[in-house]
Amino acid sequence: MKTIIRAYKTELRPNREQAETIAGWCEAAMRVYNWGLRGREAHYLATGETLTHYTQDKTLTRLKRDEPEFEFLREVPRRVAYFALRDLDSVYKHFFRRVKQG
Repeated sequence: MKTIIRAYKTELRPNREQAETIAGWCEAAMRVYNWGLRGREAHYLATGETLTHYTQDKTLTRLKRDEPEFEFLREVPRRVAYFALRDLDSVYKHFFRRVKQG
C-alpha cells in the first residue's frame, strides 16, 4: 500500500503588533538556545557528561523566577523556552550519534 504525503503552505500576514510579538518570541528562543548551548559546553568540559533538556529546563525555571537577566521569559509563552531547549537537546543527540558512528 502506498502512502501519500501532502504538504500545505500557508502565508502569514501578521499586522505590526503580531509581527513584533513573533519577533520577540524568536529572540527569546535564540537567547535560551544560546544560554543552553553555553551551559552544555561548560558542563561537558568540566565533567565529560552532557546535560539533558529536563535539567536545563528546571534550571531555567528557577532563573526566570530569581534572576533579572531572565525576566524577558516572563513575557513569552512557556513553550518558547521549552522547545528551544528541546531542539538543542535533539542537536546534541544527533551530533553524538554521528560521532559514535564515525
